[in-house]
Amino acid sequence: MSSFQSQRKKYSLKKDKFIPLELSRHIIDIMSGSRSESVNGVRLSTYAGMRVEETTCLKVGRIHFSGGEFGLEYIEIVKGAEGGAKGGRLRTIPILDKEAQNALKIAVAGKKPKDFIVVTAKGEQMGVDTVSAALCKTLKREYDDDTYKYNGCHAMRKAWVQRYYDAVREKCDKKRAIGKTNVVLGHGYNRDASGFKTYVKNMW
Repeated sequence: MSSFQSQRKKYSLKKDKFIPLELSRHIIDIMSGSRSESVNGVRLSTYAGMRVEETTCLKVGRIHFSGGEFGLEYIEIVKGAEGGAKGGRLRTIPILDKEAQNALKIAVAGKKPKDFIVVTAKGEQMGVDTVSAALCKTLKREYDDDTYKYNGCHAMRKAWVQRYYDAVREKCDKKRAIGKTNVVLGHGYNRDASGFKTYVKNMW
């Protein structure tokens, strides 16, 4: 194996590493001390499993603070640039628990329905690279052994997906739980199992 292939394999393995909820809480606490709202993007990936590009497109009015699959609330990802939905798909993301609900309330505090949740100091929509860079910088500073060096919001999304799968798996059979999870991810109901395994490691 060449040195390039070896480095690429190392990068892929570390990038695939999940960032567990307890670590995400710690990162969010640290980033909350900054004046930047990039932390709101991290909150949305942690507590709603959203892609980073979706977090920067989300507006307050797309969060519904009642109803949802678990009776708490849900986020509506819409078509087009406003929603940032991959492939133009429309989907809803249920909020799993009170901790997630509280995190969203913090993210939207003081904002109006048409406001973006992740904004710059000038109140403008924040770029994806800004959110990713802020998270990467924090991870590197806190974990200098490079355990999470190559990770970003997607690793937090993966951890959320496992939590969602566990919640629905308690209520239905494995096949339906996989299908429901694929839909929440923004994938097709019958997506190939190999792709699904990159998100859910424990398919009990």
